[in-house]
Amino acid sequence: MQAVILAAGRGSRLGSMTDAAPKGMVEVAGKPILDWQRRALLAGGAEAVTVVTGYRGEVVADYGFGTIINDDWSFGNMLSSLDCALRTFSGPLIVSYADILYNPATVRDLIVSDSPLAVAYDRDWLSLWQRRFDDPLSDAETFRLGTDGNIAEIGGKTVNVADIEGQFMGLMKLGLEGRKWIENLLAVRPEARLGMDTTTLLSTLITEGKPIRGIPATGGWCEIDDLADWEVAEALVAEGRLVLTGRGAEGGAQ
Repeated sequence: MQAVILAAGRGSRLGSMTDAAPKGMVEVAGKPILDWQRRALLAGGAEAVTVVTGYRGEVVADYGFGTIINDDWSFGNMLSSLDCALRTFSGPLIVSYADILYNPATVRDLIVSDSPLAVAYDRDWLSLWQRRFDDPLSDAETFRLGTDGNIAEIGGKTVNVADIEGQFMGLMKLGLEGRKWIENLLAVRPEARLGMDTTTLLSTLITEGKPIRGIPATGGWCEIDDLADWEVAEALVAEGRLVLTGRGAEGGAQ
């Protein structure tokens, strides 16, 4: 099971913190976000971790990661980086955004899922969003499950908290069939590579009748989109809600 982190963008909303390195190299509690992720991915069962880079990718490589370069990073989006990973690896993949922290248990739950495409979501999203935003619904997206445990709706806007059973964490597993769904979509709609975001991709596949399983996680994660989010992440570490686990580049256990 290969793991790929999509880390090609700069993360300009973090201001000067990304002047010299991409968002994934921003430190939380003294360790780069990418190091937190590598530890969780390996401890959760991934065999290797590779990073798709673009902006200041040499910083990521110098830290000790294997990298894939997305030459379209400046005008593409997550799907262009995912396409780079699909072209590099032929097997199943764990796919992670570069601006999230999570725990090994969520990675394990994704790996053992027999769904062709499994997506991690946070059931306790509201408590985190209340720390991040004055109005949680200003940023939250719809997320509803069907009675079969598959995702029925994702990525829409709503004014009703009841429409949100969780929030997509930016972490998912593509089995062989699931990755073929995405490859086929890109073949039929090549413009999607640069113009479609991940939740739109997932929503499109759901509309086509593809079963995408929701894998629940509670706590132990956060998203770092801007300086306020970084402060929340530091606070969650101080409170013991986010814990660095596994082995880092230096080989030391935590």
